Amino acid sequence: MGGLAYSAFGVGGQDPNAILVSYAALVVGYLLISVGKGSWLRFSVRPRADEVLAINLKTFDTRAILFNYVSNLPVDHLLLTPNGCVVVETRPYIGDIVVTGDRWSRKRGLFGWLQFISEGALGNPTKDALRGVESVRAMLAQRLGAEIAAQIPVEPAVVFTHSRVSLSIENPTIRVCHARDCRGELKALLGSNKAPGDAMRRLEVQLIQEAAIEGEPVSAGEAIDRPAAKRKRPRAAAKLKSGK
Repeated sequence: MGGLAYSAFGVGGQDPNAILVSYAALVVGYLLISVGKGSWLRFSVRPRADEVLAINLKTFDTRAILFNYVSNLPVDHLLLTPNGCVVVETRPYIGDIVVTGDRWSRKRGLFGWLQFISEGALGNPTKDALRGVESVRAMLAQRLGAEIAAQIPVEPAVVFTHSRVSLSIENPTIRVCHARDCRGELKALLGSNKAPGDAMRRLEVQLIQEAAIEGEPVSAGEAIDRPAAKRKRPRAAAKLKSGK
């Protein structure tokens, strides 16, 4: 923005070098915004995606574990259940979102450009989720062997976490829902899938050990209730317990 003002208010006059400097500043500024935008959307937007998922999946299954932002995992959010894994692609955006099949669009109002600058492009959550599934399958094959990995269902889902989003969903190619509906939607997604028990237990132990490096797994309720000042980053894994 400084480069724009530099050019717009004639600080540099018509000097070609001054004009070049102003546009270079614009490019650098945009790149800096783009680099920091990912972390800002993850950890600064309230409610945070990992917290919203933990709250809404709290009564999903006492045996399920939600892994968030574990550096050794190829995806941001992975739900591990006895029936398989779910790659959860989250979007913390607000406004009107439309998905038809695997095509996404966003209705922008008068200040839509401000949303674009602050949140970035919507992208294609379907493709992002499917890429995540392929990455998780590759990880499973590496850790458990190709034969066992092929027996573990890995499903994709897109979950919008902000309360001020409005979704228009028509024939989506993968599961798409708001966080408040994700418990039922993910249960239906996994359905009657079967996964080898020994392999799932082995995978659970391994993932918990890796997640513990970045924060001991805690119950979903404890992960949310702990004061933010005492928690510099979100807990890596949350054991999902039934609420009382």
